[in-house]
Amino acid sequence: MSAVPPAPPVSPRPGRRSRIGAAAALAAARLRAAARALRAGGVPDVLLVQEIRDAETCSNLLARLGDPSMRLAVCSDFWFDATNRGRQQLAVFTRLPVVAAGFEPWRASDFVYPPRGFAW
Repeated sequence: MSAVPPAPPVSPRPGRRSRIGAAAALAAARLRAAARALRAGGVPDVLLVQEIRDAETCSNLLARLGDPSMRLAVCSDFWFDATNRGRQQLAVFTRLPVVAAGFEPWRASDFVYPPRGFAW
């Protein structure tokens, strides 16, 4: 009678690498879905995007839109503090000529410091 080999041990918690890989795969799937939805409805002449991760993600979305006339006018780079870049940025994509573009943080008022800001 042959013995059945034991199953390999299973870690109750996945390692950091597998979590990072899963998060990257989920982010890529969301980006593909967003681009697919935009293409299905017709890519607008001006597209305002909020809560996008960073300029690299903006470039990836632009590539997935598949419209050579569309370009990134601005992608914000807000920081939560001196060492922590925010993950909820704003972006403006357009087919139209860009005369001016930029972003600014909200101004503090009465000891209230709202996060992020606005882009134009």
